Amino acid sequence: SRPHRQQLLKSHRSWGLWSRICGLTRAGAPHPWCFLMDDVQKFQKTVEELQNRVQVQTLPLEKKMAQCAVGCYDKHTEYNEVHRCVEGCQQDMQQIAKKISSEFQALQSSVQACQQSCVKRLEPRMEAARSDPQTQQALKQEFEEGMRRCIKEAEPLLPGMEARIRAYLK
Repeated sequence: SRPHRQQLLKSHRSWGLWSRICGLTRAGAPHPWCFLMDDVQKFQKTVEELQNRVQVQTLPLEKKMAQCAVGCYDKHTEYNEVHRCVEGCQQDMQQIAKKISSEFQALQSSVQACQQSCVKRLEPRMEAARSDPQTQQALKQEFEEGMRRCIKEAEPLLPGMEARIRAYLK
């Protein structure tokens, strides 16, 4: 649902910095990190497509929940009974939504942990290389490779994640 998408997009705040880095170099060529930005955007698009498929797959369950809730008004006349019945109808969907949210949060955490690991590994050497442009360039390349690795490690998780979500919805 929309909250799942918003949560996942928030996870890409650190990746938002790429849009600022990804300008033109003084020579007028695209910054080399722009190619990493392409990988990030491709991964984001893949995750957003997964989220859209999940939203569509939840519709039958949402419909069933809504029909159950409407039925509560036919079955009960007492205010508290109607609302207790409606809450019961919503309970399954809430549990499934929690599981789906947990799947996306786990993906987000996995990618963020990988990113943070790359940054932490390079920080001490970057400080030491402040006055050495050649070493800085090598560290930037290592950083880019690390970020790519984080994405490449997360991509194979998506099919299994989608299969688990489909199973929740059955």
